[in-house]
Amino acid sequence: IYKSINGGKEFHKVQGIPTTARRKRVLQQDPNTPNVIYAGTTEGLYRTANAGVTWTLMTANDVIINDIYVDPANSQHILMATDRGGVQESLDGGLSFHSSNQGFSQRQVSSLVIDPKNPDTMYAGVLNDKRFGGVFISRDAGLTWTQISTGLEDDDVYALAMSPEGSLLAGTNHGIFRWDNAKWNNVGHRLKGVT
Repeated sequence: IYKSINGGKEFHKVQGIPTTARRKRVLQQDPNTPNVIYAGTTEGLYRTANAGVTWTLMTANDVIINDIYVDPANSQHILMATDRGGVQESLDGGLSFHSSNQGFSQRQVSSLVIDPKNPDTMYAGVLNDKRFGGVFISRDAGLTWTQISTGLEDDDVYALAMSPEGSLLAGTNHGIFRWDNAKWNNVGHRLKGVT
C-alpha cells in the first residue's frame, strides 16, 4: 500500500501490514471517518484508525478478501466478498463477522455492488461454479440471496459495476454484460478478464 499526502505528486510505502499479507486486493475508506481504512488481503482484513500509521488484523489470517463494502448510513455495517467464505457481514465495525450466504450455492465471491438508489439491494459476482455461479441479488441488505444469471452461460464474473444511469454491468471471461429485462446481454467484446 502506498500513500500520498500531496495530491499524488509523491507516494511512500505504508508500513504495518506483514509481508506475508503482501497481496492487497482492495482498500475501502470509511465514508464517515476518513482516517479509518480497511485493507482486504490474501491473509485477512486489516483496519487502520489513523490513516495508515498502525494496522490491526480484524479476521483470521486465512481469510482471502476480494471486495469490501462499508455502509455509508452505518459504518458499523461491513460486508466482505471472500474466497471460500462467500459474503461475510459485520454489524460491529469489523470486530466480528458472520456468513450472509442464504441462497448461495458457491462461496468464491469476486465483487459486491450496492444499488445507490436502494441500499438494501445488493449484487454479488461469483467465480468457478458454472451454472450455480454468476450473479446473485439480495433485496434485504444481504440477509438472503437469489441467483440472476440467465444469459451468462456459466461465465465467471470478475467484476460488477453500476453505471451512472443505474444499469448493472458484469465483467466476465466472455466480455461485458448488462442486466436488461431479467436477462444478461453481452455489450462488450470478448475479454480475458476484467479488473
